[in-house]
Amino acid sequence: MGWETLWKYQTVDYVRTAAVLKNTDLHIRMRSSLRGNRIRIEFANTYGNEPLTFESVIVSNGTDKSTVLHQKRSRITINPGERFFSDAIESDIEPGDEVWIHLYIKDENRINAFASTWASKSWSVEYEQGAVEEIFPLMREEKVKPSILFGISQVQVQSKEEVQYLYMFGDSITHMSFYTDPVQEWISRNAKGKYSLINAGICGNRVLRDGIYGDRFWGKGREMGGAGIRRAGADIRERDHIAVAVVLEGINDILQPYQENKQEEVVTPVELCKGLADIVNDLKRKSGRVYLGTITPFQKDGMTYAAQCEELRLECNRWIRSQNVSDGVIDFDRVIRNPECPAQISPELSMPDGVHPNAAGGRKMADEMIKVCLQGVVSSEKV
Repeated sequence: MGWETLWKYQTVDYVRTAAVLKNTDLHIRMRSSLRGNRIRIEFANTYGNEPLTFESVIVSNGTDKSTVLHQKRSRITINPGERFFSDAIESDIEPGDEVWIHLYIKDENRINAFASTWASKSWSVEYEQGAVEEIFPLMREEKVKPSILFGISQVQVQSKEEVQYLYMFGDSITHMSFYTDPVQEWISRNAKGKYSLINAGICGNRVLRDGIYGDRFWGKGREMGGAGIRRAGADIRERDHIAVAVVLEGINDILQPYQENKQEEVVTPVELCKGLADIVNDLKRKSGRVYLGTITPFQKDGMTYAAQCEELRLECNRWIRSQNVSDGVIDFDRVIRNPECPAQISPELSMPDGVHPNAAGGRKMADEMIKVCLQGVVSSEKV
């Protein structure tokens, strides 16, 4: 009960300027799984080097529009390193409702950190001034263009319900949201305003080490975040009731040392499995139940290091399926692998890179997660 999180994603630090914005309008859509009668927005400039200013912010529940204020002022400036909540706004929100936020930037702002989603179902962003790849040139090579949001770290509603959270921790497969968005949709329909989802995925994130350094990356690897063994659960509030946490990580520990020719960072199965166990144990101190996901296939034609990586993946998955550290296992590998070539994702479920599931693959992963973790629990309103 009280202020509960409707939306929260990881803000990623790209270190250098990714966009310069002036006279720009952003239209943000978020789908709520909660019920409440007031709303507030947390603004943040965690990684900024200069102030970030919104000339105006408007929030709407689809019926009523309200100007967002901070200390009764409509022009909102967030200084470097600063984080604060807006004044509360009266607004009736029901599960399944869409919350709209309009941001207007008048003066020049340099953006070097933002949250993003590729699925763009539970939330999305449109820029009136052009396509996202025109505004953020680093996204031009992306086959699927993401929605990008900056300056906002979470949105909360004041609820009378005892809200519980699903905490989804991982790398790009979680971050891109093709499997978490269908879960969000499911709880919006079935949980009667009593559950919300926190996406804690970061593209490129590893279990054991910080983001891998590389000149070819926009942020030199810093955008891949700190090691999972340190960051898992760090963003959970003391009062948050985490009913279910899901850990799906390890693919970058396996692949990146070969991709970036850093043999000194190649991991062993024992090291990686211990790291996963450490994450599970850390989250158990903050969560009701913690589930571990099997590492999904990633092979594609022409991968010269395929045999070494596949051997490591299979050994880790054997441990994941047999371990008793977590409260259960979600076998993501089994549901999206190609039956004719188990080292690959089924073609109809994969994005062109062979590493990431597409919307259809994400849906199958979500169905498995719901079956293992949520069915018979959420619907009966028990934990």
